[in-house]
Amino acid sequence: MLARKPLILFTIICTFIISGCASNVNVAKQLSAQTSVSPLEGVLVARVINTTGYRLPFNQLFIDPKEVNTSKEVKTVLAYAEGSPVGDSSLFAVSLTPGEYSLSAVRSIIFRGESYYTRSSFTDPEFGVFKVQAGKVTDLGTIVYYAKPADDVYNDILVRLPDSAQGQVLKDYFPDFANNEEVLTWERDERDEQRFSAYASAAQNPTTFSGEVLAPDGSLYFLGKLGVVLRYSADDGFETLAVDTDLQVNAFAQNDAGDRIAGGFEGALYFQKAGGDWENIAIPEKAAIHHLGFYQENQFDVVYSIDKFLHIARFNNEDLSTSKVLNTYDYAGRWEVAGVALEAREKPPRPHNIKTVWVSQQGEKKILKVSSYRAGKWDAFNSTDTETYRFSPDTWEMNVVEEYDEMDTILTAGAIDLGIKQPGYWSWSGKPSYYSRINEDGPWREINAQILTCKEGQTMQSNDVCNDGSKAVKARSESFSFKSRPWFWDNDNGLAIVNFSDVDFWSGQRKSETSILATDDGGVTWEKTELALPKPYCADIIGVVTDRILLTCSGATSDFYESSDRGETWQHVRQQQDF
Repeated sequence: MLARKPLILFTIICTFIISGCASNVNVAKQLSAQTSVSPLEGVLVARVINTTGYRLPFNQLFIDPKEVNTSKEVKTVLAYAEGSPVGDSSLFAVSLTPGEYSLSAVRSIIFRGESYYTRSSFTDPEFGVFKVQAGKVTDLGTIVYYAKPADDVYNDILVRLPDSAQGQVLKDYFPDFANNEEVLTWERDERDEQRFSAYASAAQNPTTFSGEVLAPDGSLYFLGKLGVVLRYSADDGFETLAVDTDLQVNAFAQNDAGDRIAGGFEGALYFQKAGGDWENIAIPEKAAIHHLGFYQENQFDVVYSIDKFLHIARFNNEDLSTSKVLNTYDYAGRWEVAGVALEAREKPPRPHNIKTVWVSQQGEKKILKVSSYRAGKWDAFNSTDTETYRFSPDTWEMNVVEEYDEMDTILTAGAIDLGIKQPGYWSWSGKPSYYSRINEDGPWREINAQILTCKEGQTMQSNDVCNDGSKAVKARSESFSFKSRPWFWDNDNGLAIVNFSDVDFWSGQRKSETSILATDDGGVTWEKTELALPKPYCADIIGVVTDRILLTCSGATSDFYESSDRGETWQHVRQQQDF
């Protein structure tokens, strides 16, 4: 069935307007808004995964009844996502009248005051059709939003995987509506093999990553959105590892023996003995894995959350069926196991759900940060409450970090530590501040985000003035923003990929220039170089690689480049596959 893209585009525009155009669509009723489904209706379930760098969730599906092209009485159905997103996934569960349907568009629209942010992707005419039957469940499986690179542009495509965990979303999130009857899905046709091939190609060519992990043997792992992990080493190059899931992998660890653990959202947790196959580890289905780490080689720790609770469990490599919970946190009561009694909150807080957890090693300190949001009040832009704790890696006993006024984040930037302070409420620039230090005991040096320059034909003198041979004038100060973390090959010398931008007040025209700068004093001062990027959008330096510059085209392609001569030349070490 052909999807009418002009009509759908018009419908999407009209949904911005509450009056006048609301009658162009029928809004499907979400399962969360009803206690039971009419026996005359069926249930439709779908999962949409965003594999791009676009951070806002996809929260709308546009569904066309078969007769939408032939009858003015038949309208497109608009389905809203249920609750907050699960990582980069959005879950849909609605009731529909029986009939034959097709999916015409997937959209993200997020309002912020009087502004809104939106992105849409339309299906092609051969995306497929499905049926909804009274009293039955139709599960559309996993639908993937992928930005496929094509030269200097992107083709937004939707790929579906129809046989992915049929009925699992309903069972895990809406058990009252699940039944043991046959679950319907897309009508089979001759293009299913082609669709799976497109899905596999998208999975193996991730354009963004949910994290990077450095293993004890020096291997670097990049965590993909569709169960794929890229392994990189200077000797072997890149290797693609497929974990047995089509969900996002956002936690990973490897021990000295070569054993691996990988985890993500919706209870995805897997263990791989060195040289063996991935084994599924039983953990609550709604669990979101935030951190994984080996403990004394034969055990590993899992930090995961379920709604308002954060749990830390320890597993044994030889018996994956059992685990011991070492500590538990919730916003109201804080930690069950604390080194000292935690101060009571001034008044009983409203329930908060866990949003994000960071576990980091800062010198000899183990630090855990947990952020939460008011239950039922998830918002793409609202700030969250964040608490910082120091813990023992043996017991995970928690202590409040007193006077924690150093850095919000400490990263590796080649040969040095890079500290990042996020901007405060009164920040003039709204940009984070960067600092460098040689080692844990060394002082922080603020990395400057400005450079002194001269006009064309002038030369810079040692006293920060410009001279054209006849007169001296004060050098101009230009601000820039870092496109990725800077990288240092020793304590003082390094480079940074930055962006200079300027807006003409009168015309509104914006100028933007990307440059590679060099420093010889730890980032206190910078100067421009003649170095160039291998590709315009390949500008993300992987800081944990210390003996060469490893550059990823994150957000653009799955390409990687490396340089062993500090940016003078580049080698193309991984290339996006064409599909």
